[in-house]
Amino acid sequence: MSRRTWSSFAVAALGLILPVWAHAAGTGAAQPGAEGLWKGCLIYKQAELEADVIVELARAADGKWVGTLDLPNQRIQFHPLSNIKVEGSAVTFDFNRFAQKAQVMVETPYTGTLSADGNTITGDFFEGKKSHRALTLTRIGAPGSERPEPRMADLRPLSDSSEELRALFNRDAGKTRLLILLSPT
Repeated sequence: MSRRTWSSFAVAALGLILPVWAHAAGTGAAQPGAEGLWKGCLIYKQAELEADVIVELARAADGKWVGTLDLPNQRIQFHPLSNIKVEGSAVTFDFNRFAQKAQVMVETPYTGTLSADGNTITGDFFEGKKSHRALTLTRIGAPGSERPEPRMADLRPLSDSSEELRALFNRDAGKTRLLILLSPT
């Protein structure tokens, strides 16, 4: 093929491909960002001390990031976040709260990375800027979505017979257990 034929072929091919590519790029769904309702679990000791975490991130009308954090286990809801930054896939914010017992402000920064599919933010929570805890947040909705109901421990009424209680208590022999008996008398 001559140079002229190749040039004509290349121009014709680009004329067919570019509009298709431009259309696909222009109509493709935008990559999900950090805006949303997120849920995760801070694990201090597996099955002994765990805290559910719900984070909501959104953009205010002026374009600034705003957000809240819920700790349902501690009855904290809609606690404002500060220093929220989203730069590319990097997501950071601060959860600052006043610790009544210690009479000090506890600064808890979070640094995370938004996954390519926009469904998780994997990062680290630094309580008091020292104690490191891994926290992966999973998208559960859009900003303003209904928050999930906090999970509560199951209460199990027992029969008047002590055998049922004894069997349940001895089921986990050798493990740390907590037993609370409530009686109307």
